[in-house]
Amino acid sequence: MNLFLANSLNISIQLLFAVLVIVSLLLLGVVLMQRPKQEGLGAAFGAAITDQAFGARTTDGLKKATVYFGSAFMILCLVLGMLLVLLAAARWNDIRLYGAGFGLSITGFLNLETVYTLVGSDDEWLSSDTSREFAMAVGFAETAAFVLLAFTAWAICRHGAISPLAKVETIEKDKTKTVQKKLELCTLRIDPQPAWTAKEKKALATLTLIVAVVSFAYLGSMKAPQNPVDATDSTATIDFTPQQDAVEIWVYPGISTGGSLRITDAAGNELYRKELSYATPFCWTKTAITAPAGQTLTATIENAQMFELALRDATGALVPVMGGDALFDEQSEVPDTISQLNSMYFDEIYHGRTGYEMLHRMTAYETTHPPLGKDFIMLGIAIFGMTAFGWRCAGTLFGVMLVPLMWCFARRLTHKRWAGAMAGALIAAGFMRFSQSRIATIDIYGTFFILLGAYFMVWYCQSVLQNGVNGSLLPMALGGVAFGLGCASKWTGIYAGAGLAVLYLGVLYARWKQKQPGFWKEFRMAAVGGVAFYIVVPFLIYLASYLPYWWKDPTFGLRDWWDCQTYMYWYHSTLKATHPFESRWYTWLLDLRPVWYYKNSYLEAGLQGSIAGFYNPVICWAGLFCILLLLWRQVSARGTAKGAGVLILYASQLLSWMLVSRCTFMYHYFPSSVFALTAIVLVLTQMKRQDRAKKIGAGLCIAALVCFAWFYPVLSGLPVPTLWAQSTKILPSYGFY
Repeated sequence: MNLFLANSLNISIQLLFAVLVIVSLLLLGVVLMQRPKQEGLGAAFGAAITDQAFGARTTDGLKKATVYFGSAFMILCLVLGMLLVLLAAARWNDIRLYGAGFGLSITGFLNLETVYTLVGSDDEWLSSDTSREFAMAVGFAETAAFVLLAFTAWAICRHGAISPLAKVETIEKDKTKTVQKKLELCTLRIDPQPAWTAKEKKALATLTLIVAVVSFAYLGSMKAPQNPVDATDSTATIDFTPQQDAVEIWVYPGISTGGSLRITDAAGNELYRKELSYATPFCWTKTAITAPAGQTLTATIENAQMFELALRDATGALVPVMGGDALFDEQSEVPDTISQLNSMYFDEIYHGRTGYEMLHRMTAYETTHPPLGKDFIMLGIAIFGMTAFGWRCAGTLFGVMLVPLMWCFARRLTHKRWAGAMAGALIAAGFMRFSQSRIATIDIYGTFFILLGAYFMVWYCQSVLQNGVNGSLLPMALGGVAFGLGCASKWTGIYAGAGLAVLYLGVLYARWKQKQPGFWKEFRMAAVGGVAFYIVVPFLIYLASYLPYWWKDPTFGLRDWWDCQTYMYWYHSTLKATHPFESRWYTWLLDLRPVWYYKNSYLEAGLQGSIAGFYNPVICWAGLFCILLLLWRQVSARGTAKGAGVLILYASQLLSWMLVSRCTFMYHYFPSSVFALTAIVLVLTQMKRQDRAKKIGAGLCIAALVCFAWFYPVLSGLPVPTLWAQSTKILPSYGFY
């Protein structure tokens, strides 16, 4: 294998070296032909020769050629350097050289990715805190890889000290063939699942209950005005008379795509005006107003819903009003203060309002994602009303259920009870699980079903190797249902399908390697089941998620459904919008650019309240380390089937975002992050000393829980003193307040 690798690298290096020589000569030529600013080599050729020979615009062309050839020269040098390191590793079979080559390859790729993805953006010169932090981290890693390379070269050349890579064990079969790797043998050995004990069930139930209490506490008010004045596509005029002097008006609008609210006095003077749009629904706002007692005022609502108005006097007390009809009929539902507990924030103004629209058979505003997640939001609103608790409770429930699901997934994968408990504790302390499940958006649903699909796929793979395909129809079918629910929640569920397909086909290959009789019958069943459960069933589930569209308009048909799909693709493929808290995929790995969801602007001096979406640094950084460790084990032929499976599930989500050029956010890493957490558990369960692994796992859980308590205010919006708020800025890019 090393000989083949060395020969391949030799040929590649020779070809690239020839290209490098050509590029170098071209670069030298275009530099010499350019007009110098003062004196230089160009003067030896004549300052105007190139302009006379090729035209007046030659200088601009030469400058561009310099950039292109210079970039090619840099990239070729980097690639050649890495290939030479790998050639040396193949020559001496030294594990340190492989490590240095791996490190230089990864860091070189990340450097180039950073530069090329930021060209033309506001951060082109890496001036933001996020870019500087990422560049420093990558630079440190690249320096470490180079230092390792230098010391290894010295040790080999000076002392002949080689640290050989572990050899892959092989065995003979039929006296002519060998089994390539111990990895394949491990693939065929499935340990039995440990039985659930009463103690373990109580522990899981207790943890889930604690998570539920913490998640649903301080979620949102269960009170809000429910009876609007609906002036959609029309104008409504309502008179009212305050019974006391009013100095402040509170407004709670509903659905509008471009309307207004005006308050005028009897003489027609405008006392207050508010423009209403897609960004204003179900958000309380307050503004100063002068409204003397006894004076009749007129509210004019154009092309909008208005749920409630409220007037307050100088003491902050509600002012009683005569008249006003539905604008002042639910004064008991007016909150004492304005916050996220009674108002929408961030993308709730899209997804939360769409849940309301679907429930009331109105035209859905948010159509850039499949509707299943908004169907769940609709159910919460149907049960608890159009309140902050109502539009958030469904997502919060899924966030709670993610804890026992993660517990069961890790337990099934590793066959260890303590691994499941550790995974459950870590996901319970997960920042993104908490904050993303308490906002009325759809990412929590997609992530839940992606993990559920992975659970059933692991179950299916284990069952196939023990019972065959025919004995594994239940996990196959359940996996297809979970995949369909994920796709119908968000298209990121489709990305997961790539990883599931690799595992589905991989276990079929492993089954064939077992040489069991009747394999081709099993193969046909796997083919039929794959089409039925992973194509037909998901498609039907996806179609069914559009039932609210049909309830609104019985003429909604397949053509309309197809138009929805083409619109979604067009929207995401052509989106050019930017956002101050957008981030690129490589910053997600190090938790560098949180998404700032909300800032409470109505707090008294000395208190601050915010909500942000990011990851628990303990879990995020440990997860990245373990993902890289699993990857290193795989490429060095020391990996396992479990490690390969986790890497496939992780990469099937992350790789898709590497190819996306549109505006992206840290929460897009959420599905990958649960598999990074799984990598932590898997690495610990594969340690030789399990007593030490359990201690490390307990330490990580404690550290993650302490971190969760520390950052709880910025995850929940709880107002805290400024000193506490500022203590959470552990990185320059962590600006939450």
